[in-house]
Amino acid sequence: MAVGTGTIHQRLMDAWSEFHPLSEKDFPTAELKKVWNSIDHSITKYPDARPFDDPNRVGDAQSTVNHISEEEAVQLAKDIYELNGQVEDYMEDNPGGEGML
Repeated sequence: MAVGTGTIHQRLMDAWSEFHPLSEKDFPTAELKKVWNSIDHSITKYPDARPFDDPNRVGDAQSTVNHISEEEAVQLAKDIYELNGQVEDYMEDNPGGEGML
């Protein structure tokens, strides 16, 4: 996510599109749940106020990404990257992924 095509905001949305189907219950430890909740809160802190049937609705994550600075987007991208690393470490330490998803 740190390198590639597109702005950091676009790459952040690309990363989020991979993560957003998850929820707190998908993480096996309190620490991973805490990190996930922080990311989820941060990327949805500026909700899209338009009605769900409005064709211009972009969703809460995109609305938030449209509002945050480049520095905030970079930090959020780093948080997602670090969570991914923590999940990988957990999986290595727990063969078979006990407790995951």
